[in-house]
Amino acid sequence: MSIAHELGHFLLEHVFDEVLLTAEGCRRFDREKEKQAKFVSGELLVPKKAAVQAALDDMTNAQVAQMQMSGTRGVGRNIRAKKDPR
Repeated sequence: MSIAHELGHFLLEHVFDEVLLTAEGCRRFDREKEKQAKFVSGELLVPKKAAVQAALDDMTNAQVAQMQMSGTRGVGRNIRAKKDPR
């Protein structure tokens, strides 16, 4: 689970009107809701267009993960480079 996954539930307006844990502590969930939230979380983290481009560029999973983590920093670097080309 991730915050993106939980945000997926929120954006999809999933209603959870039943107990999510049984008395024994086991999880109960709707497989279809979980599948939908998983899809949305993936789109939030790596939009399909970016995933396709990464595949075409033959990027590894590690490279894609690094791209996600450094996305904002990369944007900042690009803006600075345009302002001050060395």
